[in-house]
Amino acid sequence: MLTIKYRIYPTRKQQDLLWKHSNLLTRLYNQFLEQKIRMYKDRGINIRRFELQAQLPKIKEENPEYAQIHSQVLQQVPKRLNDTYNSFFNRSFGFPKFRSSRFFFGLIYPQNTGCRIVGKKLVLGKERIKMVQHRSIPENIKTRTVTRTTGNKWFLCLSYENQLVPQANNNKILGIDLGLKNIVYCSDGHSIKNKNHTKYFDKQIAKIQSSQSKCIKGSKLYRKHQKVINRLYGQKTRKTKDFLHKVSHTLVHKDFDAFGLEKLEPKRMTEQTNWHGLNKSMRNSQLALLTGFIRYKAENEGKKVVFVNPKHTSKNCSACGKKNEMELWNREINCECGNRMDRDYNASLNIMNLARNELCRQAYSEEIRETHTRGG
Repeated sequence: MLTIKYRIYPTRKQQDLLWKHSNLLTRLYNQFLEQKIRMYKDRGINIRRFELQAQLPKIKEENPEYAQIHSQVLQQVPKRLNDTYNSFFNRSFGFPKFRSSRFFFGLIYPQNTGCRIVGKKLVLGKERIKMVQHRSIPENIKTRTVTRTTGNKWFLCLSYENQLVPQANNNKILGIDLGLKNIVYCSDGHSIKNKNHTKYFDKQIAKIQSSQSKCIKGSKLYRKHQKVINRLYGQKTRKTKDFLHKVSHTLVHKDFDAFGLEKLEPKRMTEQTNWHGLNKSMRNSQLALLTGFIRYKAENEGKKVVFVNPKHTSKNCSACGKKNEMELWNREINCECGNRMDRDYNASLNIMNLARNELCRQAYSEEIRETHTRGG
């Protein structure tokens, strides 16, 4: 499943209508959540999704304003609440919280009836919203979601099922070392320097926050400063994601069948690092987000991604395997065996070798499993 975001430009009147629907959905979500909590406390009963969904006709009779919202959009509210509960019981997220009307509640259309694309317009009911089609509309669309982000930017998100095309397997593996100076260093010798977009935006945000701190909280000038801060944060996020998308696109479209990546734990890495500047650089580089981009884009192309343990990949010599103790500032490995190269390049070669070993192990396990299945 993949998702494409298209920018839409609703008018002020259309924005007010979307916000009205969002607030109604927020109120419905909170109502169902309160009902589930109360029933479990009083009777020990967990109300199921379809039991909540069966209440919608009666709610629409008592509150005619809900009739303005498409029925399938209303049915998505108990479904989303049920998914949140399942995530809590699977220990993926915390217990569901009551939503605030300050944040836009996305409108999800699972079918094409209430949300259609006609020409270059998005048709929601009787409203026609201007839409920018920066790429062709995909087939096999499963859901259509109208969302809003910081800075009053509106998007249409189309989730569709992608058909994987089998790739010829030539057993070519690319090891990728992630870093701060070079965002990636590949085992084929190719490297991409990190563009630190955050440095400029953090400086501008700090200036505005300094002025905002001198204002009365909640005043007109305070809110004006907050709008500027939100806009800068939005630009910072878009710049960073755009750079990471370009890097991941370049890597995935190389002539390789598999990619070896480090299994990173950003939270643990920042906790173990005592340098404030290094911690900030780690957070701003968003290496974990980059690995996610590489993974889903590679799988979309029918290629494999293998995550390996990054321990000592920079210190172990890629030629002889000996561990060389080095400080972080030392950017070159100089082994007794005569191997002398950039430590990031050395790490990428080690990652490639570990990924190859893991793929061989997986292939051997599959062969043994097939042998047992055939009774051999």
